[in-house]
Parts: sequence; C-alpha cells; structure tokens
Amino acid sequence: MTSSVAEGLVRMRGMVAELPSMTVDGFRAGREVAWPLDPSARRFFAAGLGASAAAADLARSLLDQEASVTLDVVRGEDLPRSADERTSVLVASYSGETVETLRAYDAAGRQGARRLVLTSGGTLAERAYDDDVPVVRVPPGLPPRSAVGYLFGGILGALDSAFPESNESRIRSAAESVRGRWGALAGPRGPARSIATGIGERLPFFVADRPLGAVARR
Repeated sequence: MTSSVAEGLVRMRGMVAELPSMTVDGFRAGREVAWPLDPSARRFFAAGLGASAAAADLARSLLDQEASVTLDVVRGEDLPRSADERTSVLVASYSGETVETLRAYDAAGRQGARRLVLTSGGTLAERAYDDDVPVVRVPPGLPPRSAVGYLFGGILGALDSAFPESNESRIRSAAESVRGRWGALAGPRGPARSIATGIGERLPFFVADRPLGAVARR
C-alpha cells in the first residue's frame, strides 16, 4: 500500500468518525432555514445524485415511518409533472455544480414548486440566492460521499415540523451513542475488520426490512 493511499484511508476514517457531529450540525442548519409547512402540503421531492440522493433515502426511511408527509427521491434532472405549486422540492448537491441537479432546480422553478437548497456553495447556491430560495449551507472541502451526514441532518431539520415532535434531542442522543461506541466498532481488531476479512474477495449480499433498506444500501 502506497503512502498516499494509506493517508487517504486515514483521512476517510477520520471523516467517517465525524458522521454523528455532521448529522447534528446539518440538522441544526436545516431547522434554521426551514419553511413553515403548509398543513395541506403532504408531498415533497428531493432532487439529487450520489451522496445527496443517499441522504434523502435515509431521511425518507424515517419520514415514511413517523411523519405526516411523503418524500420522493428524484435521481436526475426531470421532475414528475406532479411537482407543482402544491409541492416542495429539496434540491441537494454538495458541490453545487451537479449538472442534473442544477437542471432539476430550474425545472422546479418552472413548474411553480417551492424550493429549498442544500449545498456547500457553487452555482446552485448562487442561483438560489438570486432567486431568494432558502439555502442550507454545509461546510465545503469534503469528498461529497463523506458529507452525507450534513445532508441527511439538513433534510431532517428542514422537515422537522412534519414529525409529531422534534427530532432534535433524539438526533443528539443517537450521535452521542455512536461516538461512545466508535472505538469498539471501528478499532483495528473490531467487528468491521472481522466482517471484511471474513468476506474476503466474495460478493456480499445485504438483506433488510423496508425501513432499513436505505441503511443497508449505504
């Protein structure tokens, strides 16, 4: 293993360890710019690719079980025709430069949907500020796949009022629990290493009940 690869693995390991804190910070940022939800609004869309779509999938798992709204994830630039003035679209791109997501942002505007943007900056943030669209800003400089905590937390924060009660204390408690178990779970001889060693070069299959489908996929 070259030194650059080893350094990259160490850096990624550090970012994975920050997932709990990123989720808490993202949730707080999402709540700060959240819309007042229209009591009649029941359907939301999340437009994004890669980690942004993964974050929306994770949020949808919780929304499906507990919230009063539905969240459909759109991976691409074409929104359903039902995304109109009666719906809202959360447009997520960590870099702010994902072409398909920028086009989805424009499509949501043309179709009259209310929009909220989650991004670290870029063209998406510039367009949103020009259009007076609320922006959940997340810190820049990360590989997009490692920013899923910020985006996941941001979506839950933006839609927090759709739940019977706020998720703030639950997310904070879950983050503290994960931090407390990190050393045992991710240690050099921990269960993650043992499972990976046992799998070896074979192709693993993951099976999960629907509420945990997004977690298993991630």
